[in-house]
Amino acid sequence: MQIQPIKQDSLGVQVAAELRRLIATRRVDPGTVVAEEALAAQFGLSRGPIREAIRALTSEGLIETQGRRSIIRGLAVEDIDELFSLRYVLESAAVEWAMERDRDHLVRLLDDALAEMERAVQGGSAEDFADADLRFHSSLYTVAGHRRLEAIWDQYRPGIHLVLLASRTTYSDLGPSIESHYRLRDLISSGGLEDVRADLAEHLDNARGRVREFYATDTRATDGRNN
Repeated sequence: MQIQPIKQDSLGVQVAAELRRLIATRRVDPGTVVAEEALAAQFGLSRGPIREAIRALTSEGLIETQGRRSIIRGLAVEDIDELFSLRYVLESAAVEWAMERDRDHLVRLLDDALAEMERAVQGGSAEDFADADLRFHSSLYTVAGHRRLEAIWDQYRPGIHLVLLASRTTYSDLGPSIESHYRLRDLISSGGLEDVRADLAEHLDNARGRVREFYATDTRATDGRNN
């Protein structure tokens, strides 16, 4: 692994972010043993932050423990499906409460995120687009005002962000994606809850399909290199 030493605060969080990035972009193979001592040396840290990071990624399902060993589990098709089905469960609840609590405020936040998406499209930045995409969806939780629901979203948001970013590294046309966000915004602004939920389900299912295709393509390319 090519890792830059980290020397700032919240070391465990930063180590987890770097390992999550490597896993999500498939720069480390599933089945790789996570050796605390070796990682500590690579990061230039003590083993404490490494253990903290491993615990965090284990809770996300990206690392699994076998006896005393921790092993990279990576992302399989089933994991992608679970992530997006979980997103629908969380977001369908969040959007209901947000619309009831302050629909106007929610729409303003969505518009801010859409403006960021437009700038990302103009600049051709997949990373900025992924940031704005997550800001758009995070707005539902912000306005919903449900702390525990938002805490669950916060737990999975970094992994979802990196999965979206990884899948968009080869996604040249961001236009269809931004159009689907505008459609969802318009329904949230003036539509009924059932219409919003139906569009949200389609919106997330389309995103899930793009992510699945990316990982399937990447896996085939990797297999081809290994043969």
